[in-house]
Amino acid sequence: MGKRMLILPGGGAKGRWQAGVIHALHDKGRRWDTIIGTSVGSINAAAYGILGPEVLSNLWETDVRTTGDILSPTGWWKYIKGPYNVFFNGGFYNLNPCRNILTKHLAGKSPTFCDDIYVCKVNIRTGRVVYAHHSEDDFIDSILGSSSIPGVIQPTGEWADGSLNERSVLKRAIRMGADKITVVLCDQFVPAAVTQSRFAILNILRTAHARAHESLVRDIHKCVSYNSEDSTKKFIDLEVYAPLGDTVGTLEFGPKDPHNIWKRGYNVGSHDPVTLTDTE
Repeated sequence: MGKRMLILPGGGAKGRWQAGVIHALHDKGRRWDTIIGTSVGSINAAAYGILGPEVLSNLWETDVRTTGDILSPTGWWKYIKGPYNVFFNGGFYNLNPCRNILTKHLAGKSPTFCDDIYVCKVNIRTGRVVYAHHSEDDFIDSILGSSSIPGVIQPTGEWADGSLNERSVLKRAIRMGADKITVVLCDQFVPAAVTQSRFAILNILRTAHARAHESLVRDIHKCVSYNSEDSTKKFIDLEVYAPLGDTVGTLEFGPKDPHNIWKRGYNVGSHDPVTLTDTE
């Protein structure tokens, strides 16, 4: 059996939907040797790889009920503290509440549901993309760095969301020896147009995620084209799961019906993946 990899890109609060897909795929018997996560995908990668599907789903059900469980500041205080944070700390929000959740569940633990976990992050000074391994002492810091968008969410040290500068995570996975790759997107495979908000912070976040998503979808098409060009090349068994419609706002960590969002992800994961072609 070839090396199986799971790739989990970002999407903020849409990670709840992504967790539902992962749980369904696990229930269908899917297993992976290596998991690569970026942004909220790095949180799901670590939680699933170390703790398994039940704990991953329960984390979203019980630990993440409001935006304040992931981000700070919230409420009216954010309109005072947020602008201060942008100028002096590099981002409107910080991930201190998220750090508390990750430390509570992950500190000192190793993967039991896969062999290796990597999180993709980028150095905001040099632009260097790094895939941090779960064995590293600062792995939780790497997850938080991977979940940061400068200007919106404060970088962790010099590190931010790897998708800001990584243009071919699939190529990286193939170089790492992947024969079978599963990708769980947080946005529709052919996404709707990005809607503008009157809040500049949201526009920055939406644009960053839209660019990262478009880059990954382009990467998927290239992989399909690679498979069809020459039968003598190594064939990459690729499957992609994506929402069928809108799920939840990127910063909406406290939606009205959180279980329904998770359930919609579970339903997608219970069915066939996206039909792929080599044309964009």
